Amino acid sequence: MTPRNDLLISNAWIVTVDHARRQFRPGFVAVRDGRIVAVGPMAQCPTDGAAEVIDARGRAVLPGLVNVHTHAVYNL
Repeated sequence: MTPRNDLLISNAWIVTVDHARRQFRPGFVAVRDGRIVAVGPMAQCPTDGAAEVIDARGRAVLPGLVNVHTHAVYNL
């Protein structure tokens, strides 16, 4: 039996950074023990419940933007 998720973000526009640059609209993100364990279209959303559920209808979930403003070129 699969453990219950800690967090489920549902009904969002999910933007991934995988090789196919997949997007799910609407989609879901499931998190367990601080790690993303599933991402996909709402048709595949887990139905076993989660400790916390966020209905993100009308919102986007996208990867964190790390170091998007850099001055590395100035170090040359």
